[in-house]
Amino acid sequence: MVKKSGFFRGIQGYKCRECRTQFQVTKKKGLLSRIRKKLWFDFCFQYATVDTLTKNYHRSEKWVRNQLNAHEPTLVPAVPRAMVAIMDASKVGDEWIFVVRDPHEKENVYSETVPSESTYCYQVASQTLQERGFTILAIVGDGKVALSWLFKGLPVQM
Repeated sequence: MVKKSGFFRGIQGYKCRECRTQFQVTKKKGLLSRIRKKLWFDFCFQYATVDTLTKNYHRSEKWVRNQLNAHEPTLVPAVPRAMVAIMDASKVGDEWIFVVRDPHEKENVYSETVPSESTYCYQVASQTLQERGFTILAIVGDGKVALSWLFKGLPVQM
């Protein structure tokens, strides 16, 4: 004989009256994916550390890291448009990541792992964006002297 035995984390629990075993049969649909999305949002956009997430979600560090690694963010391709391009490379761990951002839409429209920051990265990013249908109206860089020479005819701010 089985009896309902309350809810735990939104999932119905059951208890066998004969052997006193407790178990769960059904899981809430999509609960884990919603938790992963919320974890990812907190980690990326609320700047929560793994330590903070372990405390907020009452889970182990290993569980939080596994959920963050298992989350696959949906990549929505950027819509081609005329834009001011903020271009910069940042070192993350042992890699350099080159990013082009549209400040008005608050969207990264191009990112690529590169061996180091160079004017070649800027040139490749510009050509790739133009092939995708973007029109670059102006460029904001981080002080590369060759940018004004590389993008003649475009306003360049360093």
